[in-house]
Amino acid sequence: MAHQSTLIVSIQCLLLALFFSPALAQIKYTISDTYRGTSFFNNFNFFTAADPTHGYVHSTSAIIRADSKTVLTTSAVGRKSVRIESKKTWTYGLFIADIKHMPGNACGVWPAFWTLGSGTWPTNGEIDIIEGVNRQTANQIVLHTSNNCKVVGQKQTGTLADPDCSVSHSTAGCATTVAGANAAKSFGNGFNSNNGGIYAMEWTSAGIKIWFFPRGGVPASITQGAPTPERWGTPTAHIPSTGCSSSHFKQHKLIVNTVFCGDWAGNVYGTSGCPMYSGKNGYDSCKEYVRRTPSAFTQAYWEINYIKVFRGYPGALGVGNLEILAAGAGFCVNNE
Repeated sequence: MAHQSTLIVSIQCLLLALFFSPALAQIKYTISDTYRGTSFFNNFNFFTAADPTHGYVHSTSAIIRADSKTVLTTSAVGRKSVRIESKKTWTYGLFIADIKHMPGNACGVWPAFWTLGSGTWPTNGEIDIIEGVNRQTANQIVLHTSNNCKVVGQKQTGTLADPDCSVSHSTAGCATTVAGANAAKSFGNGFNSNNGGIYAMEWTSAGIKIWFFPRGGVPASITQGAPTPERWGTPTAHIPSTGCSSSHFKQHKLIVNTVFCGDWAGNVYGTSGCPMYSGKNGYDSCKEYVRRTPSAFTQAYWEINYIKVFRGYPGALGVGNLEILAAGAGFCVNNE
C-alpha cells in the first residue's frame, strides 16, 4: 500500500508540475483600463513643475505638442511642451500603447513614454519603454533602479549595453536598443513614416518583457483585444526577476512627455552632429538651438491611438507563475 500511495502522489506531483510549469502556464488577460479618444486626458494629470531632468522646457496643459512657432528670448525658462502622468498606478500588468506618431528626430529633442514608481527616485524603479534623443534612429528601452538589479538570463532580440540597472552603478541604467530589421522603424522619423506601431510591456513577478511591433506586424491577438503574450515570440527587451527582484518595481504611473536638452539630450548634443555655437559647449549650444529654431520642432508631437492596461490571472497581480510552481513543488517532497 505504501508503494501504491507513493505512486499516486508522484502522479499528482507530475500533473501539478506540468500544470504550473512556466513553459505551459498561460496568463489570461482581461482589460482593466482604456485611455483613448476624447476622454484620454481625463485620466492624466498635467505636470507643471520644473523639469526634473533639467530640460530647457516649460510644461503646459493644452496639447501633446511642443511649441514650434516661438523664437524664445534669452531669459525664457524653456520651450513650451507637455508632460502628462496617469492618475492611476499599477504593480504588474500588461500595458499596450498604440502610437501613430511620436516626436520626430531633431536636435535637442528628448521624447519618452515611460513608467515611474512611487516615492523617491529610483526606490520603486523607472521603466523607459520609449526613449531617445537628438538624431537617434533606434529606440532605447531603459530601466533605472536601486541597488542589486542586473539583467541576467535574458532572452531578447535587442542589444543590451550594460546589464546593471542600478543608478549607483550608472545613471544611464541598463539600456537595450532595438536591433534587426525593425530598428529603423522603432523611433522618430522611421517610426512615423511607417504610421507608427505598438509597444507592449508584460510585467509580472517573473520579470519584465517589452515588445515592439511596427505597423503591419501587430499580432492579431492585440488587434482583437485578447492579447496572448506567450505567442508573441522573443521580446525586444527582457529583464528576468532572477537577477532583478520584482521588489524593485512598485506603484508605477504612466508618463508621456517631450523634453528639450536636459541631462541626456543636452549632454550628448555636441557629439550628435547638431549645430554648435561659438563660445558655447554642447549643452549650452543645445539650449541656444532650441531657443532660436522653433521650426525644427514641427514634428515634436505625440499622437496616441490608445493605451490599454490589462490585468492577468494567475500571474500578473503579484502571484507569479514561478511562485505558484514553487508552492506546488513543496507538495512533492519525497519523504521515503
